Parts: sequence; structure tokens; C-alpha cells
Amino acid sequence: MDTEDVIRKLQSWHNSYGIDIYCAETDTIELTLDVVPTDTRTFANEVYEFCPDIVDQGVGSVDVLEEAIKDYQYIYLWWD
Repeated sequence: MDTEDVIRKLQSWHNSYGIDIYCAETDTIELTLDVVPTDTRTFANEVYEFCPDIVDQGVGSVDVLEEAIKDYQYIYLWWD
């Protein structure tokens, strides 16, 4: 994945849900969603596919990620 891939994905999320990126560094992005996706399971799986570290080294399961998205509308992405 390169920078253009990341930009395309974030633009897609912005167009669908509205996002506010408040931190972006070389290997991390923090953002909030303006609108919670209707199908949070599908969105959580999409986030996991885009950034597996969020589950594999972070919250531990897509179920927990889905609940966090519903509860906080916050996503912390990072790549090793």
C-alpha cells in the first residue's frame, strides 16, 4: 500500500461518513467519523482489511473494533 492508496481510502470514508483527521504522521492516522456507518460490521471488516494492526496488535477482534466504532466514532490506524 502506498500513500495514494491511503488517500483514496480516506476520501472514500469521508464521502460516505464524513471524517475528521486530527493526527497524521508517517505511520499513524487518528480520525473521527461524523456519522456512524449503518452496517458497522461491514465497515469494521473494511477497516481491519485496510489496517490489520488495529485488530492484530490493538483491540484483539473485529467484534471489539465494531463496538468501539459504534461507541466512540474514533479510529486509530497504524502500520508497522
